Amino acid sequence: MKNKIKDGDIDKIYSKFWWTKLGWENIIPHTFNYFNKAILKYHKLDKQGLKNRLVAINEQQKVIARERKELVKQYRLGENISRYLKVIDAYSLIHDLRKECQVKSIYAYFLLTREIGRSLKLKVDDLAWLLHHEVQALLRGKQLDNKEIERRKKALAILVNKQGIKVWSGQAALDLCQKELQLKNQNVKELKGRGVTSGKVKGRAKVCQGMLEALQKIKSKKDILICPMTLPDYVPAMKRAGAIVTDEGGITCHAAIIARELKIPCIVGTQIATSSLKDGDLVEVDADKGIIKKLK
Repeated sequence: MKNKIKDGDIDKIYSKFWWTKLGWENIIPHTFNYFNKAILKYHKLDKQGLKNRLVAINEQQKVIARERKELVKQYRLGENISRYLKVIDAYSLIHDLRKECQVKSIYAYFLLTREIGRSLKLKVDDLAWLLHHEVQALLRGKQLDNKEIERRKKALAILVNKQGIKVWSGQAALDLCQKELQLKNQNVKELKGRGVTSGKVKGRAKVCQGMLEALQKIKSKKDILICPMTLPDYVPAMKRAGAIVTDEGGITCHAAIIARELKIPCIVGTQIATSSLKDGDLVEVDADKGIIKKLK
């Protein structure tokens, strides 16, 4: 709402939020120019319009607090539930702060591996499949095991237990997943999960194993996003999808929260959706009943 926006003003925002584009699959952060364009776009709005936006943001917080207070009173939830709600409030903030720490750390590690790749004439994509002690070994002179890298690109499993951390790759990783997760060749016509929104739609299944695949496959409301779970990186694809179905998750998972905001049918926790459905399958998603039917 300032009359003049200086580079220093934008730089403060850039310094604080440069990382917000980073995700589990996206390693390219926002640029200074991104924030410059966004702020200048807002700056073109009239001051009353900007004031209205600020009022709406502040009012939303008040409405949520008021509605929660009314629900606690209506259902006589008592002091214990009120304390739990405060714990959840704190956890939600910590959860977001954790994400910030994680993506910043991942980016820092990417910069490190990029420099190592440049120095040793290796591909950064290959280095991304190594554990930290394996990267250290490279710096001490050990040769990169290209065959192992190719096996890991096919499949990678890491099992953590009391004995420590063990790594499997290639077919051995697939066999371990089959054993640990008790996966079977699914050939079912009806899947069940937990409906976390309402509504019923028909569309073509698009099975996606990552954000990039989802962005490529999900084109319109006729497409049903089928994936193991969603992350913030998926949101652009989720906005285009007619419905969302995941293997994992519960009523508070990312897919459930975003689907409620988008007001589209969503079923989570099916366990077998990605292994039972194929691209192009005509499916009916009934979020009211938590059922996905394979029509043909």
